Amino acid sequence: MSSNVPVSLAEMAKHLGTSAEEVLRLPPELLHEAMREMGWSAAQKARFYVENRPANAHPTSTTEALREYFEKAERRGLQRWRATAEKLEAERNVLWRETEVQQRLMFVDRAKASLLYPEDVITGTYLLFGDDAARRFYAGVLLRKTGLDRVVAHNFFVSSKLDESFVNIHGDRLVDFAWPLFPPDANFAALNEKLLSETNEPSGGGRQVNRPSVFRPASGEGAGYTAPVLMDGNGQQYVDLSEIESAYLTLQQAVAASRQPRQDATQRSQNISQRGRGSGRGTGSRRGGRARGGGIEPGTCFTCGGRGHKANQCPSSASEQPKTTQSSPQKAPTASQGAVDPNGGF
Repeated sequence: MSSNVPVSLAEMAKHLGTSAEEVLRLPPELLHEAMREMGWSAAQKARFYVENRPANAHPTSTTEALREYFEKAERRGLQRWRATAEKLEAERNVLWRETEVQQRLMFVDRAKASLLYPEDVITGTYLLFGDDAARRFYAGVLLRKTGLDRVVAHNFFVSSKLDESFVNIHGDRLVDFAWPLFPPDANFAALNEKLLSETNEPSGGGRQVNRPSVFRPASGEGAGYTAPVLMDGNGQQYVDLSEIESAYLTLQQAVAASRQPRQDATQRSQNISQRGRGSGRGTGSRRGGRARGGGIEPGTCFTCGGRGHKANQCPSSASEQPKTTQSSPQKAPTASQGAVDPNGGF
């Protein structure tokens, strides 16, 4: 291999066991697979294509670039899995750039915010805070134990990495403690103490009634929705609110749709009420103070239907009283005969 072969091309050839010239004749799909196997970052991939662009099969004109773009778009439309695969590949390119220190800090932040499930705590303990021996131990536990036995094995592993006083104090509880301890790191000391203090009662064979607050609530416990924290192409974290925005729009549409039938019914009721009142108020003949359109109007006399006086002051009532003459005197009726109180009404 000549000395002027780019470093990226030499590394690719060594990985594939071919010559540099043969690498340049390979299809892009195979090169992408090799890059994934080698764990290349986006920067390393870019360097490879920049250094070897003249010999690569990438488009050399705007027309070819557009044709390749629309061909890929068409393939994504016909095969839905392609869009998902490309999206996940882009996410992998970002994740590969993260350092172990960054991931540990993210784990600590999520743990302190109670955003980790119990199984996340166990897995993160060995992937992020354990050495090769610890990972092999967990792999063996994963293959041989289930349920409570797996949690107990994890808890005693964590306690073996802590001060001896810890296991002397909590050892009896750890025999059947149903919740996993956080990694044996100073960042999690307070969380482990809180976990143990919230679960003072024995777990009863691995069954814990109340889920400790140090863990992320399980679905169905009224925990609500936690928006995922993602990372953009620059390595900056951001909260993905797309699902919340979509749910809010759907809720708005559902509320508007549910209100429409009630609004229509209210409008129909108002129209019927308007028609029932007639063209005007108080028109037409009256009897007993009742207008043609509906009920008794305020200030109406119950006797003549007129306004401005009460029934006990109605002049028509006085004019209708029988006249008395001297030739035929009449005795005033007594109360037992149904006399009308002149000061009262009906």
